[in-house]
Amino acid sequence: MYLAILGGMFDFIPEFFWKIIISLVGAIYQLVNYTYQVFLFLAETNIFDQSIYHSLTDKIYVILGVVMLFIIAYNFLTLVIDPDKNEKGATVEKILKNIVTSFILIIICPSLFNFAFRVQNSILTTNGGIIGNFFSGSFGGASGEDTIKSGGRRMAVNTFKAFFVPVDENYSLTSKSSNRSYKLPNGTTINCSSNCTLEQAEQAALELGSFAPFKAFAMNIVKDEVDFSWLIALIAGGYLVYVIVSFCFDLAVRACKLAFYQIIAPIAISCRILPNQDDIFKKWFKAVTKTFLAVFIRIIIMNLGVFLISAFMNSDFFSGCDDCSFGVKLIGYAFIILGIVTFIKQAPKLVDDIFGLGEDISLGIKDKLKNASVFTAGAAIGAGATSMVRNAGHAVKNFKEAKGTGAKAAALGRGVLSTFAGAGSGAYHGFRQGANASSFGEMASSASKSANESTENRTAREARRERYHAANQGPIRGHLSDMAADIKDWATGGAEQYEGIIKVADEFKKAQDDMHSEAEKVMNKFKTNTGIISSMVGKDGKTLFKGSDAQEIMDIFTNEYKGMSLAAIEADVNRLKGVTDFASMVNKQQFTKADGTFDQDGYNAAVEQKAREHAQQVALRESLYNQLWKQSRLKVEDAAMGNITIAGIEAKDLAATKAKSQEFSELYKSHGAHVEDPITKKEHKGEVHTAHDIDDVAGAYQNVGARARSESARARQQAQARKGDNK
Repeated sequence: MYLAILGGMFDFIPEFFWKIIISLVGAIYQLVNYTYQVFLFLAETNIFDQSIYHSLTDKIYVILGVVMLFIIAYNFLTLVIDPDKNEKGATVEKILKNIVTSFILIIICPSLFNFAFRVQNSILTTNGGIIGNFFSGSFGGASGEDTIKSGGRRMAVNTFKAFFVPVDENYSLTSKSSNRSYKLPNGTTINCSSNCTLEQAEQAALELGSFAPFKAFAMNIVKDEVDFSWLIALIAGGYLVYVIVSFCFDLAVRACKLAFYQIIAPIAISCRILPNQDDIFKKWFKAVTKTFLAVFIRIIIMNLGVFLISAFMNSDFFSGCDDCSFGVKLIGYAFIILGIVTFIKQAPKLVDDIFGLGEDISLGIKDKLKNASVFTAGAAIGAGATSMVRNAGHAVKNFKEAKGTGAKAAALGRGVLSTFAGAGSGAYHGFRQGANASSFGEMASSASKSANESTENRTAREARRERYHAANQGPIRGHLSDMAADIKDWATGGAEQYEGIIKVADEFKKAQDDMHSEAEKVMNKFKTNTGIISSMVGKDGKTLFKGSDAQEIMDIFTNEYKGMSLAAIEADVNRLKGVTDFASMVNKQQFTKADGTFDQDGYNAAVEQKAREHAQQVALRESLYNQLWKQSRLKVEDAAMGNITIAGIEAKDLAATKAKSQEFSELYKSHGAHVEDPITKKEHKGEVHTAHDIDDVAGAYQNVGARARSESARARQQAQARKGDNK
């Protein structure tokens, strides 16, 4: 007994699962029917009733009458006074004819639109409609009206049952799950509370538009008697809804277009009276005709799709494929139905391409949503709501942190204002950011960016309030102070006034670097020339070494490198830098104790000491080489400027360096040959004669530029603070 109960529980769980799946998939296919009904409603929609239409057109006629009276009078006067200047072909007879015909068209225009809508309804719905009656013969004698109205149900059920198939293709299969009875519109009752066949469940679904009868076969799925490809069915149903909703967008826009064309009809008709403006009426008439035809095209395509799906499901399509397995047939059914749905989606575009109707057709809902600014509105609403929630949360935080009744009241007031201000700011930025959004992803991104921007604005407002408070300024005084500072920046140029100074400083730096570069080319060419260094050392043996170790460096130069070239000194410094074996510099025997043991710690300390001493010596020699290099460059530059001569280096070798020194001198002259160093307060004026002079002038301009950059940065920071926290 327990085993039977346990087995029943094991069956109940998958049965319950399949009932849920059938309900979910069935809900999608019920949505197919609902969207189809919306489609039919939109197809018959006329936004204006007669009272609204007449109230609008009466106002247009008053304005139009005055304008037309003036135009007619003007044309008649032109014909009388100067017939030669009148428009080509314009005669009194032609003008009168156009006036009369236009007047008649304006009078009967409302009736023409009413007649057009009655014709449309006759074709679509009245007594089943012409289109419905055309397709009705294929559905068991169903009337045209039934064909039209039940199209959504038939499309949904026939698509659904392609994926809900008995394994042995026996549609007389009886249900094994508990359900209920269903009363059909014709009075017939289908009892699925006990046993009903799959064919009866399909009939109930087709008549009622509900897919609940299929839940009676949940246990049949568990018992592998029915194959339900629910995932493919879900995709197919969603795709059907997508296509029908896309058509609904088209018909909604069509209804609005027709309403607009009705409103402007008197204007378009009256343009026939104006010379050379007859094209306006023709364009209007073509647009009205094209818009009216759009609904018939879509209704025919939709009914054709329903017809194809129903005909396909009622035919023995795979009768000639004896070797086809059940799975192959199922996949074939799925592809055929999805192909028909895709055809329904693409057919309006195909018709437009073939007949050249010139209709603006978007195949996807996304394009329609973009054209309707739905993504823009979504970004604005999303950003506004997010900003409101964030500002409200921030307001609650500030309220809790405020001390005292007065502070809490002030925090509450600011919080309420900030919450609504944040919502407005977020919505505004969302509308601006999402103006070009073309997908839900871009809409979400725009909303997120806009909400963040609104949060930054809130932070800026709080920073402004704190800045005013720190300066003992109220809001009005603070804003006036900011305004005065902005006016001052405008009058003086603000941060921009320093840009010219910075540019000049950069020009001097470049001129100096260019001269140094040419001098270093000479040095690299004559790196082995000992005459360069010899020119730096006088009879007293002094050099221009600087720093706290200048004397020690001089001793190294005198004892080790005197008479050597830069290349030789560089090679020796690199050799010393490559030394890593410091242990060989220590006598290990000195660390053997009297008892024969080895003082390892003492030995390691001695090795480390040798390494430190060596590193210090390498550092002194690197400093020596770098200073020699710099001073050698100065000597080469002085030689180029004609101040000294260096053995082994000729004038032609120095020509490029000399040209760069002259360019620097000309640049200095163009700026008045005068500059004061803002750091050292030293004044430089007159021509430059030596390389040291050039370095001093360039250094002064670098200090001038550095100060200008500092002042510019400060001015920009102040301006940005005013701009940033005044959002």
